Amino acid sequence: MKEAPVYEDMCIKEFLESQGIKINEIISSGGGASSDLVLKLRADMLGIPFLNIKKYQTNRKINKEYKALFDIYKKIYPANKDFGYQLSKLFD
Repeated sequence: MKEAPVYEDMCIKEFLESQGIKINEIISSGGGASSDLVLKLRADMLGIPFLNIKKYQTNRKINKEYKALFDIYKKIYPANKDFGYQLSKLFD
């Protein structure tokens, strides 16, 4: 699921904005920057342009759908936060 790490990015963006830090666009580099799919997904989910060599604009309709999913994610995450840690301990 390529969306999972982007939900964490959404948490970070939400926190920064709550502190008065406005993010207008993100310049991406490294391995993830080579994937058109990942950069377009991030632009759509975060609602801001992502740039590498190209600029990935946000699809407002898709962004609205991801915002609704993010609201659900924020309710589920605290209840399941410890779940991954418990699973990892099974395989130590």
